[in-house]
Amino acid sequence: MKQTIFVLAGMAILALHCGVNKKQPSKSCVQGKIIRISCASYVVQSLNVDTLGQDGWKNMMDTTQVFDNVFDVTNKCKLPNDLKAGDTIYFTVQPTQPSDCVSCMMFDGPPTVKYDLQNVSKQPCQ
Repeated sequence: MKQTIFVLAGMAILALHCGVNKKQPSKSCVQGKIIRISCASYVVQSLNVDTLGQDGWKNMMDTTQVFDNVFDVTNKCKLPNDLKAGDTIYFTVQPTQPSDCVSCMMFDGPPTVKYDLQNVSKQPCQ
């Protein structure tokens, strides 16, 4: 009986813990900065919505910097081709959907949070 109570209590704690770090996509216009583009990942940092993405992420190419509010873009093949690291962009965020975007299998330590981007532009949202 005691074991059952411990198991149920443990499951409840784990269930509560799993939802603590999940950050929900924003429905409004987000201003972001492209941190890194590689064949495997497309890392963006939210500049105006601090509830998006992962906090405490380090780019394994340069571990001296720590980034908050970063995420990996899952539909990177649908973004404009003229974007580069350092660019400020504006977009809306959608939950990740199945995608036909192909990326290389290199592991470059992307953020664990992933989103699809829509309406991507270098101009502020209207």
